[in-house]
Amino acid sequence: MSSPSRSDNRAYRTAGFVLLFLIITTIVFVFVRTLIFDQPINDQALRQALVAACVGVTLSCLIAWVLDLLRVIELRAGWSKLLWGVLVTSILGSSALAYKQFAQADTMNVACVRPVAIDDSTGKFADPIAVINQESYKRGKVFGFIVTLRNVHTDLNGDYSLGIRWEFDDGTNAAFGESPYSGNAKRLRADPERLKRVEQYKKIIPECIDGDTVEVLVRTTLQPVDQRNGAHQLDVVIYDNATGRFARTMLPSMIVE
Repeated sequence: MSSPSRSDNRAYRTAGFVLLFLIITTIVFVFVRTLIFDQPINDQALRQALVAACVGVTLSCLIAWVLDLLRVIELRAGWSKLLWGVLVTSILGSSALAYKQFAQADTMNVACVRPVAIDDSTGKFADPIAVINQESYKRGKVFGFIVTLRNVHTDLNGDYSLGIRWEFDDGTNAAFGESPYSGNAKRLRADPERLKRVEQYKKIIPECIDGDTVEVLVRTTLQPVDQRNGAHQLDVVIYDNATGRFARTMLPSMIVE
């Protein structure tokens, strides 16, 4: 049975070129959307654009290679091998980028959690911020802590969007509180008040602060369900709404009268 001639495959050739055109158009659209609408350009949007580009290159090479294999189009000598090499490379690149985008989207982690001093006269954070060496507080009083986070993601608008939940859990009963944290990453890094606080943090907890950390102060009147004095554990969970991932940490606490 003879194979169909190339002239008999005009419809397949046309369909192949249309698919290639649609793929290239999609890649261009994704990059234009990222450059124009995702301002400021954030890491997540850029990675999504790169993943789309790699997938598009992979599909383009695969379609061209299959059309040549089926003798629908004719590639010049040596181009088929080159196309195969580009196909393998683009598959590996797509896999690596997809892994970073999806599998490593939970790289947000807690750098430190520390109890901080509260001004008893005002019920607000002490000014300047001070870390309590002994993690203890009086029952019924306001207490506070600071959580510093690394590798916090931003959403498509360049904003941090976190949910902080803290709870006392004795294994049977739990008391919990929660609070949102949000703000534009670019504005926060240029905010004079935040920069002033960061300088304070660097003096009291230098091991917890660097150029990539996000600092969250929490003030609460949460009381443990267990009314006994002594050692308790405060569990803190931070949800990253931009990725749907979370980080967890614990703060040993001493309850005193």
